[in-house]
Amino acid sequence: MLRVLLFWAIFLPWGTRWSVDSALSPPAEGAPNQIISCSTFAYIMQVVFVYWFTVLYKTGPEWRADGTAVYYALNVDKMVTPIGQYLLQFPGLLKPLTHAVFWYEVIGPLLLFSPVFTGPIRTLTIVGFALFHLGIASCMKIGIFPYIGTLSMLGLLPPWFWEKIGDASKTKDRLGLRIYYNQDCGFCARSVGLIKTFFLLPKVELFPSTIDPSIERDMTLHNSWVLLDAKENRYFGFRGVIAALKRSPLFWPLASMLKLGWMAAIGEHLYSWVAIHRRVTCALPMSSDQTALKMSPIQNFFVLFLLVYVFFWNLATLPNTGIKFSERTRSIGYVLRLDQTWNMFALYPLKDDGWYVIPGRLKDGEVVDLDLDNDGARVTLDRPSSISQTYKNYRWRKYLDNLLSESIRSYRVYYAEYLCRAWNVRHNGSEIRRIRHHLYA
Repeated sequence: MLRVLLFWAIFLPWGTRWSVDSALSPPAEGAPNQIISCSTFAYIMQVVFVYWFTVLYKTGPEWRADGTAVYYALNVDKMVTPIGQYLLQFPGLLKPLTHAVFWYEVIGPLLLFSPVFTGPIRTLTIVGFALFHLGIASCMKIGIFPYIGTLSMLGLLPPWFWEKIGDASKTKDRLGLRIYYNQDCGFCARSVGLIKTFFLLPKVELFPSTIDPSIERDMTLHNSWVLLDAKENRYFGFRGVIAALKRSPLFWPLASMLKLGWMAAIGEHLYSWVAIHRRVTCALPMSSDQTALKMSPIQNFFVLFLLVYVFFWNLATLPNTGIKFSERTRSIGYVLRLDQTWNMFALYPLKDDGWYVIPGRLKDGEVVDLDLDNDGARVTLDRPSSISQTYKNYRWRKYLDNLLSESIRSYRVYYAEYLCRAWNVRHNGSEIRRIRHHLYA
């Protein structure tokens, strides 16, 4: 999901707001706050495809009739977390939860296109998807997918949301903030632009020091920028960084921490070092190119062509649709890495489960556990207290799951050889002679 969303992001003007690009080259006055284009449509539809094609895959009665899908999913011990295990105590809750998940994946994407109350409805829908993904992450260990699913929605937040955030941040203390910098120092100009952008202080005013002789004297005296608040208090050096953080609607908790004696001392030392070594002659960036907000007809056609291609690619992955892609046609998706299949927990959640036991026989006949975490402990067939904890991470669990497939059983010998090499390196003189690999259900 991360891969395909980053592909569509290539065509989006994300650099014009809340970015390094916008901090170094602010958009011109009057630049639009909302963009509607083929690329924005493609990005939204890719998000929609994830959920709608997942629903089309979920044809089992566990999803559509019995409402037992969440129950089965939380019984997959190699993925479930303690929170998921706790929820199994409430079977009466799991059935409506199953239907809620299924229908939210159907209706949620539709709400992103709501023609009425677009801002509030889309924002609430995105919050719903974020809670949906974070709920999955709290109950099951399935890698970074829930977090990518949550982050992907942030690009869909409407102007209404950002305007509300902007209005809430317009306090008197923030509106009265001014920063003065050395206009001959490109590094200084870049730094204050980055602070304004990433401290979320869009209304802070930036001025060259030459407009006020008293400011310029203080700047020379302290070899520092100058930050003025609404009460005309002046801050220099690292104290100015703390003052800016204190007024940030997002990072204000950091200000109290950085005011601690040893933290403040380190900060002042670093600021002084940077101030002495900054490159005064560093060239300023060029002004932003507003034409980047628009795509040419050829670019629009290319994006729409690929979107249609991805739509039919997803249809071809579904069973019994009759749509087939030739290898030559599929090569487009593989070259651009737009290949995708959204069959999570489908046709129904996994029902086979178990844990691995990997005994190895040493030269002297002793049998040891070759699991790298157990490091030669006594081999036992007892069920682990938490099967999901027996895997180092999601990637190892996925790799071992794949080894169960008969189509790639030849790869098992390579994993066995790896375990033997790892054991022999860690236990010099204790050589593995034979290895057996079991999955106990």
